[in-house]
Amino acid sequence: MRYILAILFSIGCIRTVTAQHFTIADFNKRQQKTDRTAFTVLGSWAVGNIVYGSIASGSTNGSNKYFHQMNAIWNSVNLGLAVMGYVGTTKEITGGYAGALKNQVKLEKTFLFNAGLDLVYITGGLYLRERSANVVKDSDKFKGYGESLLLQGGGLLLFDAIMYVTHTKHGKQLYKLADKVQLTVSPASMGMIVKL
Repeated sequence: MRYILAILFSIGCIRTVTAQHFTIADFNKRQQKTDRTAFTVLGSWAVGNIVYGSIASGSTNGSNKYFHQMNAIWNSVNLGLAVMGYVGTTKEITGGYAGALKNQVKLEKTFLFNAGLDLVYITGGLYLRERSANVVKDSDKFKGYGESLLLQGGGLLLFDAIMYVTHTKHGKQLYKLADKVQLTVSPASMGMIVKL
């Protein structure tokens, strides 16, 4: 009977360790799927703005021309970022829990930092739009570029805020797993206890 209980206990431990391994793998896969979807959306937004902005800047005048022109220019950069981000999601996250944690922290910091930059873009847009009212030369350019920066900065702020919140919420699963691990150290040994 003890032999059977020992085998069942061993199988249970193996299944638990295996389940935790797959939990990390599943966590990483969900994270990458979220990012792929987000970068596809960003890339689509960029392509739409490039195409429409290029056409509209040639068929409008005044501040509208510069608004569309800046949308096309700005989204050339967004498209590059979306492609690089999407390609980054195809790379496997290695290193088990530590690798997943490192990637999680990096993503949260990146989207939070980007949100800060977005506020700078919006501020720049407000400045240019305000400046357009106070200058005679290039007034339309200042106004059009300013309004474009307001739109694009606002769109990116929304994107980065959603991504930050999504990744932070998803990361809670990873942080809960850390609460179950306890390291022990003594003069003769070092160990790890995992609370199941």
